Amino acid sequence: MKVATNMFGAEGANLIIKANELGLNLNGVVCPFIELSALKNVLRNVTSKTIKVITSKGSIGKWYRYYKMGKIPAKDGDPPRRELSIDWIKNLTSKGNDKHELTALINGKQITLKIHAYPKDTLHTKLYVYDTGFVITSGNITDQGLLLRHLELGILVTEDDNKLEVDIVKHWFENRWNGKERSCLAIRIEKTMDFAKKIIEKVLEKEIKENQKKHGKPEFYFSNRLFCFGCDEGRNGQIITRTVKIENKNYKEIVCEGCDKILSKIRKFMPVLAQEISHEGSIVWRISKKYYNEKNTYLYRYNKFDEVDETISFDITDNGSIDKLIQTLVASKIEGAYICLNCGNVIQSNFQICPYCGISVNKQLIGI
Repeated sequence: MKVATNMFGAEGANLIIKANELGLNLNGVVCPFIELSALKNVLRNVTSKTIKVITSKGSIGKWYRYYKMGKIPAKDGDPPRRELSIDWIKNLTSKGNDKHELTALINGKQITLKIHAYPKDTLHTKLYVYDTGFVITSGNITDQGLLLRHLELGILVTEDDNKLEVDIVKHWFENRWNGKERSCLAIRIEKTMDFAKKIIEKVLEKEIKENQKKHGKPEFYFSNRLFCFGCDEGRNGQIITRTVKIENKNYKEIVCEGCDKILSKIRKFMPVLAQEISHEGSIVWRISKKYYNEKNTYLYRYNKFDEVDETISFDITDNGSIDKLIQTLVASKIEGAYICLNCGNVIQSNFQICPYCGISVNKQLIGI
């Protein structure tokens, strides 16, 4: 990660050059105001052959005007400046419906810009999207925005810093490129829910496969007899009773031996919970009310069966609802893109040893 201002001469602030040095390939740009002279400087430092650009209709209008003139005139009121050639632009053409294409030849390399134009009031973001990172900045792609304004600020984030955030930005860009409006929160929930399913399938890979051989391969694992839904009758082994502390209060848990083996493997990836009931196709799980409120974006869809000062409970059945709840509880706890399967904590992808449980993560690391 790198943060920099654009105070020319005071620091190495060109994050585009930094991204290139790191081997990142530029895939897309969002910027309302793009001057051709500044755009040329950006393109000098990229390795990609095709780049998607989202900009304003006003910027595109200026491009066409200068392209017809064959030059960029000096700006009115600016210090004397010679006219700038745009012979590096080999073609600029409309593809219809506010779509355009620019072909550039810079340093002997041909670059194609595929452009979507929006009304200027609908764009404000200044974003560079790479294959494994992104740069977000306050500066437009103008001479002043890239170099001279002392108050411009930018940040470069790579997958080594946070893969989940990079994936969210990449998905946001593709949605915007395709004319769809999706919030980063919606994308985060979708990706973490998929990741949660991946974690469950990895942790219980053996048990799921054995169970599917016996009972078929439905979509729902836990409803398909991974849980017996009758622990109080000892359906799957001896009955175990214990106390579970939630928000400094003890709650009684009842679980049979077989279900406890399954639950113990996934419990580390979920918030603290107590299984109060498992009887005749129904299970009641209790969790912290504070956690429920903090993670309400994930958990709001589940009705609270019972609520007291410190906790709430869910009444879930063997119709598939327990599978969805488990996936949601795991997703609600994910805060990064890599998880240690041994202890369930979020760690960095380049860690060799988990800082929480101390084991080698060579075979105990799973990533989004």
